[in-house]
Amino acid sequence: MRQAFDTLRNGKIVSGPALDEYGEWRLTLRKRSAGRPTRVAVAIKEGGRNLTVVTVI
Repeated sequence: MRQAFDTLRNGKIVSGPALDEYGEWRLTLRKRSAGRPTRVAVAIKEGGRNLTVVTVI
């Protein structure tokens, strides 16, 4: 969980942002956290203040 939050706060965008068919902006962030490469894919509803974590790799 800490690695995911660290990646969300300090990661670099490696894919996107791209508008999907549901009207959500999707992007993937990457960061080396705790010595391991971590990727987090997120979706953000347009106009929303919240994001949905789709997956953590």
